[in-house]
Amino acid sequence: MQREYALRAMLCDGWSAVPQAIVSHGGGAVLVLADPGGEPLSGAGQPQEGPAAFLRLAIALATTVGAMHAAGVVHRALAPHRFLVDDDGRAFLTGFGHAVRTGVIDPLRDAELDWDDTNVVYMAPELCAGMNTCGDARADLYALGCIFYERLVGLPPFDATDAAALVHAHATQSAQAPHERARHVPEQISRIVMKLLEKAPEQRYGTAAALVADLRRCERCRRRGEIAAQAHFRHAQGAWQRWEALAKARQLPAVHAEGFDAEAGNPAGNRLHELDVRAVLRISNALASDIVPARLVETLLRTTLESAGAEYGALAVLRERVWHVPARADAVDGTIVVTQAAEPFTAGVLPMSLVQAVARTQEGAVIDDASESPVHAQDAYVRRKRPRSVMCVPLMRHATLVGVLYLENNLAARMFTAAKAALVEVIASQAAFALENARLYEELVEQNRQRAHAEEQLRAALASLERASRLEAMGELVASIVHEVGQPIAAVDTSASAALRWLSREPPDVGEAREMLVHINRGAARAKSIIQALRAKARKAEPQFATVDLNEAVREAAALVARQLDALDVVLELHVQHSPVCVHGDRIQLQQVVINLLTNGAEAMAGLETVRCLSLACEADGVDSARVTVEDLGSGIAPDVADRLLEPLFTTKENGMGMGLAISHSIVDAHGGTLTLSTRDGTGTRAIVMLPRADP
Repeated sequence: MQREYALRAMLCDGWSAVPQAIVSHGGGAVLVLADPGGEPLSGAGQPQEGPAAFLRLAIALATTVGAMHAAGVVHRALAPHRFLVDDDGRAFLTGFGHAVRTGVIDPLRDAELDWDDTNVVYMAPELCAGMNTCGDARADLYALGCIFYERLVGLPPFDATDAAALVHAHATQSAQAPHERARHVPEQISRIVMKLLEKAPEQRYGTAAALVADLRRCERCRRRGEIAAQAHFRHAQGAWQRWEALAKARQLPAVHAEGFDAEAGNPAGNRLHELDVRAVLRISNALASDIVPARLVETLLRTTLESAGAEYGALAVLRERVWHVPARADAVDGTIVVTQAAEPFTAGVLPMSLVQAVARTQEGAVIDDASESPVHAQDAYVRRKRPRSVMCVPLMRHATLVGVLYLENNLAARMFTAAKAALVEVIASQAAFALENARLYEELVEQNRQRAHAEEQLRAALASLERASRLEAMGELVASIVHEVGQPIAAVDTSASAALRWLSREPPDVGEAREMLVHINRGAARAKSIIQALRAKARKAEPQFATVDLNEAVREAAALVARQLDALDVVLELHVQHSPVCVHGDRIQLQQVVINLLTNGAEAMAGLETVRCLSLACEADGVDSARVTVEDLGSGIAPDVADRLLEPLFTTKENGMGMGLAISHSIVDAHGGTLTLSTRDGTGTRAIVMLPRADP
């Protein structure tokens, strides 16, 4: 249970029942799974399935196993009851208690796991011998072969009744071929099952994708009647041989070669090995190594056309339910030319009826002569171009259609053999994942580009805002001084001139001069009071009070000055609580206080040669108060200026205006709080803002 729950991040609801939680129930622990729908498969004893029903189910099961392996998980305990199949034929896996990550050494010995009798019926020989402690996906393919055997024959591959005998049979005995035990089983399907049941893992299918390709090929042959025809031809040949009419037996394949298609009778895994295993490896390596979409698409089309012997190919992708054709390729004088230009999905580039049929059935199609096809001969593309041999395969990722790959050859009919079709399907299964990864990479690159552009715009906006703010503050300050202080100074000037005139008379009028001096004194007092009130005039408007999450406001303020702090080589340590700390106030003005304190702290450390660290914390201080603390590692506060730091127009900086702390103090005061400045123990300055808390 714990093992299955630990793997939940690697599981996907498209092919598995994903664990949700482990809960207590009835005195024990219960694993809660998401219900994907469907019913469990039955095991031995169910009625034998015909080829059509079997192939539909087998393709669904193998596709699900392939998706699991692509996610890096090896099940190791596949059994019918661990598959859920819904009404649409989709298969989902459960029971990952024995699963491991691909290639990862199992931390538990097999003997320590609960291998029940059900597991042993489907257990690969290497698991029976305790040799598969790491994740080898081919053990799952052996179990899948046992399940397929039961579906076809109605019985398991081995008739042993106890676990020890079953283990011995899996390790040492060869099962009788399904078509020898049940006459309705086609020999081609029987060969696929027997390849899955090979004792040596390297003799089985290497991947579930190769298995799916063979099963789909068999389904196409079944629909064309080739499987039934070959069975009749081989039965007739066997009858001639039993009657010792050997000449007739030898003549039959020569006269009716279509009934003895060697490629149709062998699993694609063998044919691919004989045909072009180097092409598979080359394409697989190319698809795995290229993450740039343009290069990946070119590699896919170029190598696929070369391997399949096609003259023309096109890639169609499905995004947000809309088809696009990002690239197509042509073989011109022995050279493959790939054209990458986003084109609409029209009859000018693809046979739309064929692509739509493949997309609907999610199964590949090979047409021997499209121009003579009763289904597609009337397609606008086919009527215009008159293609001969045509192949169209779906690109599937986790049972989801992501596109189709279309190929054609106009030299002759039947150019795409079953072996080439199987090769292309194996390539397509890998290309689907590679294209999706490339799309995600492209989206990530675009998101990073947009983020970088947005950050650049933000830096420019902050720089402009900072310049505008300084100019505006300077303009407001100058306007206040000119307008407010100008009047009493003008009165002082007038009174001083009058006093001089009164004193210049003969005799001097001392009384009038004294009265002018009184006016001068009053004007000076008024100018002083105006200067002391500049902090109130520095604010543009009255606060707009509302309930504010101080934690969130502090985080936003820190983000606004992050670039400025980076430019000063200052490291900001932010400490905020996860739960809201609410106050009643103006969000913008409170953030301005935090920005002013952070800016002052950063500038105070400008001369430090060591690490410049600035700390910002926001927390609840008891039930009634909230506290914001800013600490720097600067020189601290000189004792002779400590009492004046909050006064307007007082500054210790060469280029300072003396308004930042004064404005901050006035804002905090208007919010019913306090702002205190002190020297930290050792070095640096500590600024503390205390505000009354409010209900959320």
